[in-house]
Amino acid sequence: MKAGKRATGGGTSLAESATGDAESIGYIFQVLDPLTGKVLFNRTSGGSHYWRVPVAVGDLVLLTDGFTHIVYAYDIKSGKLKWQSKFDEFFAAPPMVVDNRIHIYMRRPKQKTIIQYVLAPTTGEIVHQTDMQ
Repeated sequence: MKAGKRATGGGTSLAESATGDAESIGYIFQVLDPLTGKVLFNRTSGGSHYWRVPVAVGDLVLLTDGFTHIVYAYDIKSGKLKWQSKFDEFFAAPPMVVDNRIHIYMRRPKQKTIIQYVLAPTTGEIVHQTDMQ
């Protein structure tokens, strides 16, 4: 297992790592108890899918699948999926949290256009969208 990135959020430790070889790689995301190191939950991407940088917002951890263009929001303590949002564009950057709102930046294929989506953290619903040509 190749070591990956670590971050903290919601009183827990977030870690990601890669497994596999050049033909079949998968990524493992784990939420760890910071005192014991015990794995609270983990998620594995399949095949050539990959997780972007995880982001903690309140009691949620956001994982973005760079292959399927889906944002997943998991309860940081239980690992239960709270919501997911699918996009047609490619992720241009990891999610950002500003004023308790989730900002997602997407790039349209073969265009120089970035779309900013602002999501409600409790539902994943789009509350605002801006074309940032």
